[in-house]
Amino acid sequence: MHKMIACCGINCETCEARIATIKNDDKMRVEVAKKWCEMNQTDKITPESINCTGCRVEGVKFYFCSHMCEVHKCVTAKGYETCAECPDKNTCKLVGTIWENCAEAKGNLEGMRYREEAIECVKDHVLRIHKQIYAKYNDDFDRVFTEGYNSKSYTGRVIEPGKVYELGYPECTCPKVKCGQRNHPQQCECSRQSILYILSQLEPDSRFDVRIENTILRGGGRCIFRITRHKDIVLTRL
Repeated sequence: MHKMIACCGINCETCEARIATIKNDDKMRVEVAKKWCEMNQTDKITPESINCTGCRVEGVKFYFCSHMCEVHKCVTAKGYETCAECPDKNTCKLVGTIWENCAEAKGNLEGMRYREEAIECVKDHVLRIHKQIYAKYNDDFDRVFTEGYNSKSYTGRVIEPGKVYELGYPECTCPKVKCGQRNHPQQCECSRQSILYILSQLEPDSRFDVRIENTILRGGGRCIFRITRHKDIVLTRL
């Protein structure tokens, strides 16, 4: 996932051009080219140009991404991997324009700051517990969220069978919040990243989106995360 986040924060994993490339889907290339021409008020984007494996991974690139993207040029010139490393990111007009149209992009970059911390926190004991629950219910996510995730510490709920789930905690479980080291709502991103990591370990061939619905640090009565599971996306092994 880390390398599939573009310099600006956009998630290349969900980009239509990349999906068409990975699936080698010419019909999708035609649809994407038409859509992007309309969005950008141009007739220069052809189906043949819809080929891209991602902004920061090896492989073919969409021409705009490789030659015209000013954000990519800026990040490369400064020796960064993404805008997340730049001290001027919050006042930058280049990436700011992208963030205005895609709030998720900024969130993705912020998430990258917490990902390593989140993995370190859950990779051993916590992950082992989730793997045991997953195995107990024969890799059935619906049963995991209705029967497995049903304790005093956390509860699960199926919103849409096979696809959308909810995970709730009656209290904040973050060790750094509990010991008083941190109390800012932004720390909840670490919890979101830990859930993403655990899910990626349970089902490496699926893609997951995790959205923070509410948290105690944000003034809520409990911490609630909405999980969407995508099983039709081909992932790149990095």
